[in-house]
Amino acid sequence: MKRLAVALFAWCVLATAVPADDSPLPRPAALQPAVDFWTRVYTEVDTDAGLIHDRDNLAVVYEVVRLDPEGSRRSRVREVRASKRHYKQILLRLSKGRRDGLSAEEQRVLSLWPDDVSNSRLRRAAYNIRFQLGQADKFRAGLVRSGAWEPHIRRTLLEMGLPEELAALPHVESSFNPDAWSRVGAAGIWQFTRATGRRYMRVDHVVDERMDPFASSVAAARLLQHNYSVTKDWALAITAYNHGLAGIRRAARRVGSNDIADIVERYDGRNWGFASRNFYAAFLAAVDVDFHSEKHFGDVQRHEPLRTETVELPFYAPIDALERAFDVRPHRLRELNRALRQPIWDGIKRVPRGYELRIPARSAPGSPSAEELLARVGREHRYYAQIPDQYHRVRRGESLSLIASRYQVSVRELMALNNLRNANLIRAGQRLRLPVPEADRSLARHEVYQVRRGDTLSGIAARAGLSTSRLAAMNGLDDVHSIQPGQELRLAESAPPTEPETGKTRVATAATGTDREAGVSPAAEPEAEPEADATPAAAETAPEPEMAEADAADASPAGADADTPPATAAAAARADSQLARLEALDTPPVAGSAGEAGAGARANGDEAVTADDSVSTATVAEGTPSLAADPSDYAVADDNTIEIQAAETLGHYAEWLDLRASRLRRVNGMRYGTPLVIGHRLKLDFSRVEPATFEQRRLAYHEQLQARFFEQFRITGTETVLVRKNDSLWTLSRRSDNVPVWLLRQYNPDLDFDALHPGNPVNMPILERQPSADEEGGDPVEVAENVNEE
Repeated sequence: MKRLAVALFAWCVLATAVPADDSPLPRPAALQPAVDFWTRVYTEVDTDAGLIHDRDNLAVVYEVVRLDPEGSRRSRVREVRASKRHYKQILLRLSKGRRDGLSAEEQRVLSLWPDDVSNSRLRRAAYNIRFQLGQADKFRAGLVRSGAWEPHIRRTLLEMGLPEELAALPHVESSFNPDAWSRVGAAGIWQFTRATGRRYMRVDHVVDERMDPFASSVAAARLLQHNYSVTKDWALAITAYNHGLAGIRRAARRVGSNDIADIVERYDGRNWGFASRNFYAAFLAAVDVDFHSEKHFGDVQRHEPLRTETVELPFYAPIDALERAFDVRPHRLRELNRALRQPIWDGIKRVPRGYELRIPARSAPGSPSAEELLARVGREHRYYAQIPDQYHRVRRGESLSLIASRYQVSVRELMALNNLRNANLIRAGQRLRLPVPEADRSLARHEVYQVRRGDTLSGIAARAGLSTSRLAAMNGLDDVHSIQPGQELRLAESAPPTEPETGKTRVATAATGTDREAGVSPAAEPEAEPEADATPAAAETAPEPEMAEADAADASPAGADADTPPATAAAAARADSQLARLEALDTPPVAGSAGEAGAGARANGDEAVTADDSVSTATVAEGTPSLAADPSDYAVADDNTIEIQAAETLGHYAEWLDLRASRLRRVNGMRYGTPLVIGHRLKLDFSRVEPATFEQRRLAYHEQLQARFFEQFRITGTETVLVRKNDSLWTLSRRSDNVPVWLLRQYNPDLDFDALHPGNPVNMPILERQPSADEEGGDPVEVAENVNEE
C-alpha cells in the first residue's frame, strides 16, 4: 500500500507538470508562426473542418472551411477544391499589381500579407494553397487516452535523462491511439516502422511490441536518445524522428547550420517537404497543448494510469490456459498485452517463453502473488517449444485466394502472417507462412495421434510440445524413422519433466514504471531471411492497411513498417481515411521518406501531405523505408562521388553500376588490391546507370543487411568506451561479440576512425539477442506440392 501511495503521488506530480523554463528544446522565434498554426489545428478546428492556407507562410490562413459531416467523400473534395480555386483566382488578380478598386474579399486576402508583398510572391502563393484538416477532437481524445501511459513514458524519459516534453510526441504521431496503423505500416502510439522497431523490440508474426505502449515507449526513448547522440541538438533529433538521421544531417551540412530555423527556411532537399519542415513546430505545439490542456480544453479527465504487474513466462503456454490461471477476462488480458499477435489469440501459436505477461495489479490483502497464479498453469499446458510454422512455396499461376482456399484459411490470415501489403503481389518460388491446420492446433489436447502421410516424429513431437526422444520413449520406438501412416502414437503429459523456474515478476504501476572489403563484421551477416518493409506514416485508426490500403486512415500530425494490424477499423475510421486523401488529389506525387506520415508524409502527396495531415515519424535515409535510424550518407554527390560505407566492396559498386570493377579502379587511379577506406570518397562512372538507380540498389543492399541483423539482435542501450592504444574501427567492433562495423559507424558517424587517440570516447550500442519466432518454433515444415499427399 505504501508503494501504491508513492506511485499515485508520482503520477499526480507528473500529470500536473509543465515545461521547465530551462527546457533543452530550442524555440526559435522564426518558428513561432508555425507553432501558432499547429496550436490552432490542434485546439480550434475539428475533423469536420480545415484550414485553407499558404504552404510556406503558415501565418497566412485564408479561411476555415466547414465540411458537411454527413457529406460523401466526393462532396467534401469538391468543397475543398472550390475553396482553393476561389483563392487562387483572387491571388492571380492581385499578382497583376491591382491595389485599387478591390472587392472586400480581395482586400481581406491582400491584408493577410505584409504591406510590401511583391507581385511575384502573390503569384507563387496562388499555386501554393494547401488544405489542413483540423485535429482538435482527435487531440482531445488523445489527451484522455494519454492518462493510461503518459506517467510510464515520463518516468522512462526521466530515468534516461531525456527531456520530459518528449512525452507529447505520441500526440503528433497517433493521438495516443494504441491501435493506430498507417496505410504504409507505421504502428502503435509511436508509429514505428517494422525495420526501425526491430532495432529495439521484438517484431514478428507472433509478438509485435510496437503495439505495446509500454515496450514501444522505451524503444522510442532509445531511438530519440540515439538521434540526439548523433545530432547534439534536440530540434534536429526530433525532426530526425520524422525525416531520418541521414536526411537531417545532410540538411544541416548543405545549409551549413544546425539551427532548425535556418534549415526550415533554406533547405530544399529531395524529400524535405511540408511534413519534415513542420514536424518540429507541430511537436512544440503539441507540447504546449498537452502541458496546458486546461487552457484549451477546460477540465479534461484523463484515463487513470494502468496499474499492472508483469510476470516472465518460463515456458510456452496457450493463451486460454493463462486466462484461466490468472483469472483475467480475455478482453482485459488482450488490452494489457497488445504485443501478442492474432495467431496467439486464435490458438494457432502459444505465448512465447520469456514473454513478460502483463496482468492487473492485485492489491487486495491476501491476494495471491503473480508467481502463485503462474503456478496454476497445469503441467499439461506447459510446453518446451512453440507450435512450428508451416510454409507453402508459391507455384506459377497460383493466387493468394487460391492458396488460402486450398488450406481452408482466409486471405486476410495469410496476409497477416506474411506481412503482405497487396494480395495480388506474390511471385512463383516465394515461401508463404501458413497458419497451422486445425488438426495440428488441437494436437496438444489429444492423448492419441494417428500418423498421417508425410509426418515425421520430430514434427509431431514439436506440435505436441515434446522432445523427439521423449515421444519415442513414450511409444517404445527404437527407431525414430520407423513410424507409418495410420499408426497411433500416445501423447502423454506434454509438460517438462521438472518444474520450470519461477517466473520473474515486476510490479509497476504506470506511474513507476579480390577487392578488399571496407570492413564487415561476421556478425553482420546472419542467416535469417529479411522481411519486407514499408514506408512509415502515422495513422489515428486501425483499419488493416495491408489488406485494404484504400481504407487506411492517416490521421494526426506526423507520422512510420508494414505489418498487418488488428481488425479494429470502424466506420469513423473509414471517414477519416477518405478525408486523408483530399489534399493528395491536388498535389503532385513526391516520393516520401520512410517514417513520414501523419501531418506530412503520406506516400501520395507533397511529402505526402494529405487533408488529414499533422507530421510524421521516423523518416529514413532520403527515401528508404527501413533506414530511418541510420545516419550514414548513401547519396551520390553532385560530383558523382560517394562516401564509402562499411560492408561495401568495389565489387558491390561495379555490380550496382553494371560495370567491371577494373573500370572503377581506372576512374580512381587505384591499383589492384588497394583497400577501400570507410569514410573516404570514391568517384563513380554513371555511363550505364543513373545515380538514382545506383542509390536504390545500394540502399536495398543495406536494408537487407540491417534487416537480417536485427532479426537476431536488438539494441537495449548504449555505453561509452574509451579508445586504447592501437585501437581501430575493427578492434573497437571486436570488443563486443555482436556489434558489426556498420552499426558502430552509425553510432559514431562523425568520429574519424583514421585519427583515433587513446582516451577518445566512442558510443557503443548494447545488443541483446532477439527471440526468433522461427527458431522457437522448431524446424519449419514446408507443405508438399500435392496437398493430398501430405
